[in-house]
Order: sequence, then structure tokens, then C-alpha cells
Amino acid sequence: MSRYIALAVAIAWAIMAGAAVLQTHRLQAERLAHEQTRLEYQRYQSISQAQALEAAKRAQEETERRLAAQQEAIDEANERAAAAAADADRAAAAGGRLRERVAALAARSCPAADNSKPSGASAPTTSTGDLLADVFAEVERAGRAMAAEADRRGIAGATCEAAYDSLTR
Repeated sequence: MSRYIALAVAIAWAIMAGAAVLQTHRLQAERLAHEQTRLEYQRYQSISQAQALEAAKRAQEETERRLAAQQEAIDEANERAAAAAADADRAAAAGGRLRERVAALAARSCPAADNSKPSGASAPTTSTGDLLADVFAEVERAGRAMAAEADRRGIAGATCEAAYDSLTR
């Protein structure tokens, strides 16, 4: 019987040794699988980081492009405004010269000493020529104001359109 016990103990040891070898093999396989998963995860992380950096770079470039386009639109609007102001100054000077000419022509053609007034009527305070010159000056001032407003609105509209286009391109 002791032989049977020794055989049983030997078989048990053999089974335990086989189980230990099997468990060691399984542990090594799991460690290998874990290492492969860890390496794959690191590769995925580095790819993901590279993609995030590239996306951030593209977003920064797009922001810079939009800001540059908007600044260009603002600069162009400032140039247009300066040109419109210079045009308005030239027009005002020409208007002043024209007013002087109209006043001179009115004074020559419509003298204030008009003897055709009815009896008992008071003398006119201004001559017809002066009245014509005043009306002309008022019309010219109103025209300048309308032209200035049209320039301002046109420049603002063009600037707005250019800024919008810079955002939608």
C-alpha cells in the first residue's frame, strides 16, 4: 500500500507540476498580450496627439487668415473713407467757388435797386440774386451731406461684406 501511496503522491506531484507549467505558460501568454495591448494603446495615443496638434495648427492658421482678411477689409475701408473725405473737401472747395460765382452773377443780373415796387410796400431786405445764391448754397450743403452719408454707408456696407466673405471662405 505504501507503493500505491507513493505512486499517488508522484502522480499528484506530476499533475501539480504540469498544472504549474500550464499556468506559467498561460501567464506568459497573458503578459505578452498585455504588452501588445499597451504598445498598441501608446501608438494610438501618439497618433491621436499628432492629429490633435495638426487640427489645432489648422485652426490657428484659419483664425490668422480670417483676422488678416478682416484687417485688410478694415484697411481698405479706411482708405476709402480717406479718399471720400478728400473728394468731399475738393467738392466743398468747388462748391464754394461756384457759390461765389453764382453770387457774383446774381449781383450783376439782379441789382438790389429795383424801382418796380408797389407804392406803400416796404423795400425787400434781400435781392433776388442774393436769394438765388442762398438757395443754391443750401442745395449744395444738402447735396454734400447726402453724398457724405452715401459714402459712409457704401464704405460700411463694403467693409461688412468683405468681413463676412473672409469668414465664409
